[in-house]
Amino acid sequence: MPRLKIIIVLVAAAALAACMTDKTPPSPRHTASLVSVGDLAQAARGATSFAFMPDGQIVPPDARINTPQIEAEIQHTIRGIITARGYEFTTPDRADRLIGYAVALESTLSDQDIQTLVGFTPGAASADGLERGTVLLGISYPGNRRLVWSAGMQGVADLTASDIKRRQRINKALEQLLIGLPKQSAR
Repeated sequence: MPRLKIIIVLVAAAALAACMTDKTPPSPRHTASLVSVGDLAQAARGATSFAFMPDGQIVPPDARINTPQIEAEIQHTIRGIITARGYEFTTPDRADRLIGYAVALESTLSDQDIQTLVGFTPGAASADGLERGTVLLGISYPGNRRLVWSAGMQGVADLTASDIKRRQRINKALEQLLIGLPKQSAR
């Protein structure tokens, strides 16, 4: 008889566990929002070379996330993606297109500032006690500096992460933002 009670209890516990659902919302650390305005392939059409905008970052760097190592890694990654697709990376006075970027926290770059800079906001939700980080890219023609393409990614920033982890997250964001850049056709 005790054996039958144990079996009944185990079956009831298993049935109860099977009916339960996890209502825990996903961690904000794993959510991000990506927005792109314009057609990256169209913005690159006819271009054979790119350069950074003479100002580099389009907003002042934030010392909490923009260490010299991260700044160098951002430029290295952008340059690497562009050259891997067959474009030359050169100086602003010789380039067909200029690329500008920003990596900032929401306390440095508000949604209103982002709207003014690029005409949109990536729109990731804020999380209590955590600050959002934003990565923006913009491409313009050298003559007028009007953006012909822009994209942004926003998510919760992990300010406790090591420089290595931060660089990895920023690099992944840059790769996702530039995924639509077509390979340069052989001339």
